[in-house]
Order: sequence, then structure tokens, then C-alpha cells
Amino acid sequence: MHFVRGFIRSILIGIIVTLAVWLISIQVFSRLDEQLPFFFAFIVTYFVAAYLLLPQLVHLGSLLFRNKKVPPYTHAADGLSSDPVNIVLYGTKQQLLDAFTSIGWTVADKLTPFTTAKMIIKFLQNKPYPTAPFIPLFLFGRKQDFGFQEPIGNSPRKRHHVRFWGANPENKLTSAESVLKHITDIKYWIRKQTFKNDEPVMWVGAGTKDIGFAFAKLTYQFSHKVDAHIDEERDHILGELAKATKISDIQHITSPLPVGRKFISDGQIVTAKLH
Repeated sequence: MHFVRGFIRSILIGIIVTLAVWLISIQVFSRLDEQLPFFFAFIVTYFVAAYLLLPQLVHLGSLLFRNKKVPPYTHAADGLSSDPVNIVLYGTKQQLLDAFTSIGWTVADKLTPFTTAKMIIKFLQNKPYPTAPFIPLFLFGRKQDFGFQEPIGNSPRKRHHVRFWGANPENKLTSAESVLKHITDIKYWIRKQTFKNDEPVMWVGAGTKDIGFAFAKLTYQFSHKVDAHIDEERDHILGELAKATKISDIQHITSPLPVGRKFISDGQIVTAKLH
């Protein structure tokens, strides 16, 4: 049975990859190349592929291969595994916003060509950009609901940051561990969620520290380089929230899968209740 599932999965992945290549090379670049100089056709194709087509194909793949559990990793727009899930906070949307505001963190700007250009300029000038945008990462096949950051120094080159995805808005499950193991509602995988300010939600998060800039694999989106020691960032975030008395009932859950070679970690997810 596992062999059959793996075979079918490989075929579906092959179809999605073939579809991506066909869309980008034939339907986008070839047509633009007929109407624009090569350089401009290439630039437009890059933005269409990296920020429009590939994220949608990743969304499709996540929907097809979902396993009714919170994935241990987020995924980049190119479909590759990215930051591990390492934090789960339970509380309302307003409590989440208030908690990070109280420790001096800011909400990231939306990623647009303008904010991307602004971030690059601030990076080169070594000037502050406290609300610098995040490259979208995907969990449940959708982008993060919230992103918070704390600058390190006076430029966007380095920063503490965390992304959150809301889960269990109906409050049917009462513990972080139950949510991590039993996400069954397909709506988590097919559309962005909206949450009331006073509605208890399980906020599934991935916290990491940016230490420079790089380009994402395959899509070559302009992105940050992440510190491999992710436990330090997880503990920094929870420590700041605890110091501000914004969380309680801190617990540790062993992640269902190891975090791999890219990161150095004990593989634990820390959970807490927001105040």
C-alpha cells in the first residue's frame, strides 16, 4: 500500500513539475519574448513565476498531499521545505497582536515589488526598516496569517522573526498537541482564514533568526539567510513573551519528524497560552 501511494505521489509531483515548466517557459516567457526585449521578458517572467505561478502550484501540491496533520515544516513557494514549526500559542488574535506589540516587535509589511525594492535599498544603505516584509512561507497550503519581527542592529540585514498560521478557529480541540496531530478540516488547506479578535485560536508558528541575505532555491526570490540554530530563536521569542507576562502554561512537544541537516535543533515544539 505504501509503495502504491508513493508511486502515485511521484506521478502527481511529476505532473505538477511538468505543468510548472510548461506554464513558465511556453505560456509566459515565450509569449513575452515575442513582444518585449529579452531582458524585460526575463524579468517579467521571473516575477510571474516566483510570486504568482509557483505559489499556486505549491498550494495545489499541499492540498493533494495533505495528511490531516500540521506539517513539521513550512514550505517556500518553490515547494521545498523551509522553516520548521517550533512554536504554538493559544489565544485570540488580539492577544497575539498585543503580546508581540508589548515586547517591541512589529508586524511585517506585505511583500510587494515596492517593499522588496525598499528592503534591498535599506539593506545596501544599512538603514533601519523595522517593518521589512517577509518572503511568504506556506503551511496548510496558504501563506502566513501574521508575521512579527525585531530588528538586530540598524538595518534589515539581521532580525528575529516569526510567522503564524491560525488553526482550529471552531475551538473543537483543546490542546496544542491535538491540533498538531488532527487537522482534518479541508478548509485549512484551501483558503486564507479570518479570525475574530476575541476568538480563541491555535497559532502555529515558525520562529527563526535572519542573519543576512540570499536567493531562494529554484525560484530565486530575494530572501534572508536563516541561522541554523533555531532553538535559540524559539527560546528567545518565548523568553521575551514570558518576561512580559504575556504567556503561561509553557510545555514542550516532540516534533513528529526530525528537522534535518539544514537546522540544529532538539526537535521540540514549545506551546504556551496567551494572556
